[in-house]
Amino acid sequence: MGPEGEHASDAFDLFVCTPEYLKREGQAATSGRGLLIVQDSDLPRIGAVIEWYLSTLHSADWPAISVRINPVARWAFETHQSGPT
Repeated sequence: MGPEGEHASDAFDLFVCTPEYLKREGQAATSGRGLLIVQDSDLPRIGAVIEWYLSTLHSADWPAISVRINPVARWAFETHQSGPT
């Protein structure tokens, strides 16, 4: 993702799973950051939820928006730098 009309972008990771998956994998507890737990694997609905969330993020510049995405989805390069650009 990145500023509209620019070639530069940032990558964010979001693991999407069901409660059944977590149970099957033996996850007694898990952190919510970078994780979206859904009731079923309805991809269009999941995509719509993600698009809705992103549409609520308004700012004059990309760095301010990317900082607001980072607590929800893990910035792919956060271990290489201090945070989203």
